[in-house]
Amino acid sequence: MRYFYFFISLLVFTSCQQEDAPSRVIISGNLGDVNADSITLQTNRELKFYDQPIISEELKIQENKSFRDTLELPAGHYVLEAGDIKRSLYLKPGYDIHLNFENSEMEISGNGDKENQYLQARENLKEKLRGYNSYQYYSKLPEEKFLKSVDSIETLNLELIAEYEGIDNRLKTTEKNWVKVARVDKLRMYPLARARFVDPTYIPSPGYPDAWEGVDVNDEKLLDVSLFAMLMLTSSGKEAKELGMERWEYIFSDDYPVKNAKIKQEILYLAGLYTMSSFNNVDEFHAKARSVITNDKKWAVIDQKFKDVTRLEKGRPAPEFELKNMQGKNISLEDLKGNIVYLDFWASWCRPCIEEMPAFKKLQNEFASSNIKFVSIGIESKKESLEKLIEAQGLEGIHLFDPDKEEDLKKRYNVEGIPHYVLIDTDGKMIEKRAKRPSDPALKTQLSELLN
Repeated sequence: MRYFYFFISLLVFTSCQQEDAPSRVIISGNLGDVNADSITLQTNRELKFYDQPIISEELKIQENKSFRDTLELPAGHYVLEAGDIKRSLYLKPGYDIHLNFENSEMEISGNGDKENQYLQARENLKEKLRGYNSYQYYSKLPEEKFLKSVDSIETLNLELIAEYEGIDNRLKTTEKNWVKVARVDKLRMYPLARARFVDPTYIPSPGYPDAWEGVDVNDEKLLDVSLFAMLMLTSSGKEAKELGMERWEYIFSDDYPVKNAKIKQEILYLAGLYTMSSFNNVDEFHAKARSVITNDKKWAVIDQKFKDVTRLEKGRPAPEFELKNMQGKNISLEDLKGNIVYLDFWASWCRPCIEEMPAFKKLQNEFASSNIKFVSIGIESKKESLEKLIEAQGLEGIHLFDPDKEEDLKKRYNVEGIPHYVLIDTDGKMIEKRAKRPSDPALKTQLSELLN
């Protein structure tokens, strides 16, 4: 009998060890006055670490509104949602945190409390600085005041991190890197925004700082900052243009500052994912990219993108569609056969789209008696907003809007950004997957040649 009790005790002890094992995360708490049927814990896609997987877990709520779960979670950023409550959490194996909700506030205790108290303080600071971090605000500042503002915001964020000196090393390092990268983003954005929206004559002064100064672009830890790789990609356009290269070619070149294989893989992956349809030689990119994109999952995405893009090469059948016009009538690409079709993907909030409207209207008038159909496809917008702009601009042509089919259509036509234009011949075959804008004089010449 004594051995029996010893065996049972051993089982209980072992099961407790398994539940509270340091490789797992324990989350417990009480919802208090929060009304919710379930609690969802998901990866925070905006802040997630480079190697952090996308996961979603549902936590069970007891009748007394308490909850407790032991989860297999890698270190990283998560979002907890319960009813109308959404809170950011930092979790890692070995944490045992308790969350208590009262009056929409969340109190945190237990192992991992300091890191999550920091996150709450960071969110509060972010909210206070929201307006100052907006380019609509800082582009209106004279250069000297803007630079002082950038320094002040950087100091406030670094001081907050210093207040929580004992937090997890990876979190602390990543937070400091976020401050660096956010500074780069603002220093790059200011000249562009000020010249475009405030002062067209603005040119940065000789003393304007180099946005990337002090940032080691080969530091792999920067990959934990999700904005970093995208900034590296978008900021390479000027150098690529000066060298007479496309961005992806520049990334492969010896002149490109990033030598780290892991970082280069991520930048090239983003280049393919978001801009492949604009490449002049997509076959060469596909052939070269495999030697850099060694991650099989990332390569599968790029390979599929390549197949999608090459489906839209000149002479291939244009993807069929049947969409509703503003009166609710279905119009298909098949209905338009026998005409040259110029597709315009646009949105009511898209300033470049709206800036093209006068030129678009002029083209429609000049080719009104020809067999060219100008088709505007409104996306990511409300119908009322599109109708107001169409009426205000006095636009003719065919206007389509069918939000239920929008995502599928964007995918089939590889619409990665707007405005996006497509040219299709009288047989419904592709002429150009990225056609010229209405304001480009070369488009009028091209259309005239196609009619002849």
